[in-house]
Amino acid sequence: MGGRRRRAVLAAAALLVAGLATAVPARSAAAATDGHFRGFGDAGGFLDILPPGQRGDLTPAELAQVGAATDAKDPNGYPAHVADQRAMYDALNFATDLTDSTLTKYYKDASFGVRPGDVGRVYHPTKNVTVIRDKSAGVPHIFGRTRSATMFAEGYTTAEDRLLTMDVLRRIGRGTLSELVGKQGVPIDANTIADSPYTEADLQAQIDALARAGSEGRGVVADFRHYVAGVNAFIDAAKNDPDRLMPAEYKVLGATPSPWTPTDVVATAANIGAIFGRGGGHELTNFCGLATMTTALGSASRAREVFDALHFEDSPAAPTTSTQRADYPTGLGRPDPAATPQLDCAALQRAGGAAPPTSPRAGGLGSGAGSLGALQPIVEALLDAQPDDSPATSNAILVDGRHTATGRPIAVFGPQIGY
Repeated sequence: MGGRRRRAVLAAAALLVAGLATAVPARSAAAATDGHFRGFGDAGGFLDILPPGQRGDLTPAELAQVGAATDAKDPNGYPAHVADQRAMYDALNFATDLTDSTLTKYYKDASFGVRPGDVGRVYHPTKNVTVIRDKSAGVPHIFGRTRSATMFAEGYTTAEDRLLTMDVLRRIGRGTLSELVGKQGVPIDANTIADSPYTEADLQAQIDALARAGSEGRGVVADFRHYVAGVNAFIDAAKNDPDRLMPAEYKVLGATPSPWTPTDVVATAANIGAIFGRGGGHELTNFCGLATMTTALGSASRAREVFDALHFEDSPAAPTTSTQRADYPTGLGRPDPAATPQLDCAALQRAGGAAPPTSPRAGGLGSGAGSLGALQPIVEALLDAQPDDSPATSNAILVDGRHTATGRPIAVFGPQIGY
């Protein structure tokens, strides 16, 4: 594992924890009791939406309730905060009145703290921290007196809402999802092993490297430790009261969640890094396609010319939305020939024995006379890489202060992650 890759995953792991953090220290016990809505000195002006709802896990009884509501097409039949943000989100598709005063019809106020009339459940996952979930959406607002207690509550409340998703993500990061869900997890595990084949020692080595990276690195490791302790506290609570707290899927699968470790955080970050950091995939197809063309054309240089002519390239005529370049970080130096595996492309097959996929848009491309022949693997890979008619992609709209009525910048971010 190269140093650059290790640092990238470490950074992603740190961001994972930082991204989960929504808490600031409470000013007083009284403030934590009533929610102390606004007055923390935060920037303000933030709205968000989390469809379909804050809660992602259901108990067995709640799962049955959701099934009945779905069968009856009853939008009000779901447990609290499971699907209560869906209608707001869907309404955005037809909104014609988006102004400053109407935005809260489609988004929640994400200011820190809870309005006095909206205080729902108030509890203390550990000492020196108070969690207040608002009644309107079930969002946890965490008031911690210490950083360690705050991170503990972050782990506890995240597990409360999405323990099963967390478990799935850490398993995908290790290539062990099939141990939980069976054979349908094998293709996903195979992708993980191909993209980020970290051993447990590799994961721990990244934490050890953080611990040696000065005070900031040691602080991140401490955050990991307290966050994980919070997750495990909820897992223990769920094991003691499975009917009320344990996600229903564990009962169906005949499994229980194993305790979390700091390496689970790194494994999850490695999974996310593999999704967004591999540059689109198809590396194996490209490698074998190039090798086939080299044999067919009798020249490595000629094969490379054909490959480059078919491959995606930057086009100066392509429409852009920014005048600043953002090159993909491919300048990692010359590859080490000793580290390049020698692959037998003819012997490769999909995990589970499935036949290699072919592109539906490349139908009819055979290997006989008059066809593309040796070019077929490259052409099919390129066609497969094209977006479909309705891609689910992240999006962002940013407007600088020169073009807004208030003189302040506006940003709308819409990450689409299919968890």
